[in-house]
Amino acid sequence: MLRRSLAVIFQPCARQPQARFMSAGRLELRALDGTPQSLERARLYMMELQPKQLMLESCMQRRVIAERAAAARAATAAGTENLQQGSTAATIPLSHADAINLVHGGIRGRDLVELVKEAEHIGAQVY
Repeated sequence: MLRRSLAVIFQPCARQPQARFMSAGRLELRALDGTPQSLERARLYMMELQPKQLMLESCMQRRVIAERAAAARAATAAGTENLQQGSTAATIPLSHADAINLVHGGIRGRDLVELVKEAEHIGAQVY
């Protein structure tokens, strides 16, 4: 089976996109809208597709900031006994970078971290 490349972009719900995904030969395009459901669909699709490459609408600086923020959230959640798994994502306010990306485009930090983890798990190169 020929492995494809997957590109993930941000497309807010408010824009009412006509298509959330597209296929062009060996390139697959998936759009996230910032909801947990769109992230989960992207993760499941990535597990199914097993791409050789993952291209994200972001930059290395945002990736590093997102990974640091995720580590800080995990440390905070680990210290709090009565939080249920997954409940912290809905209560955490947007970071400054995420707020700017809502206006100018870009994947939210928590989504970025999850997609990079999944890509590393399946052995895909991340760009």
